[in-house]
Amino acid sequence: DLGGAVPVEPEVTAAVQSAAQIVAGLGAEVTEACPSFAGADEVFRTLRAWSFEATFGVLEAQSPGQFKAPLRDTIAQGPALTGALTGRAAVLRLMGRTAEAVGDARRALALARQIGDPARELLALADLSFDADNAGDHDEAVRLARQAGQITTGIPGRLARLCSYVLTSVLADAGDLAEAARVGAAGLARARDAGDLFNQAALLPTIADLDLR
Repeated sequence: DLGGAVPVEPEVTAAVQSAAQIVAGLGAEVTEACPSFAGADEVFRTLRAWSFEATFGVLEAQSPGQFKAPLRDTIAQGPALTGALTGRAAVLRLMGRTAEAVGDARRALALARQIGDPARELLALADLSFDADNAGDHDEAVRLARQAGQITTGIPGRLARLCSYVLTSVLADAGDLAEAARVGAAGLARARDAGDLFNQAALLPTIADLDLR
C-alpha cells in the first residue's frame, strides 16, 4: 500500500505476504519496504504546470475564454517555472527557431538566479553556451561554459561534472585543442571516480575526436 498512501484489498495483501513467505522459505532475504513519496504532490503539480504551459500556453493566451478557470490557473503557473522555459527552449531548437530558444534560455537563467536555483542556472548557462557555439561565437560559448563550471554549491555531482563535457566541446570548436584535451581528461577522471556513466558516455566520444585531430 506504499506506506499507507493507497488503499489495498485485503486479499491482495494476503497474496503478497504469502508469496514473500514462500520466497523467504527458499532462502531469500525478504524485507518489507516502500519508496518514499515525500514531496510527490509538489512534484506532480510542478510537472503538470510545466506540461500544461508547454502544451496549451500559446493557445490559452490567444483564447483564454476557451479554458476553464482551474486549467487557466494551472497554465499560469508554468511560466514561473525555469523548467518550462528550458523545456520550451529545447523544443524551439529542434524546430529551428533558434532566436526564440535563446530568448527562453536567457529568461530561464534570469529566473533561476532570481529564485536561487543553482541547478537550473547551470543548465541555462550550458544551453546558452551551446547556442553561442552553434552561432559561431566561440569566445562567448567558452565564457558561458566556464561560468557554468563555477557553480558548485547546491547541485548534484553529475550535473557539476556535466560542465566538463560542455567546456570540452566548446573549447574544441574554438580551436583550443590542448585545453579541450586537458579539461576533457580531468572531467573523465572525475566521472570514472564517481561511477558516473552518463558523463563518461558524453566525454569519451569528444575525447576520441580530439585524439584524431
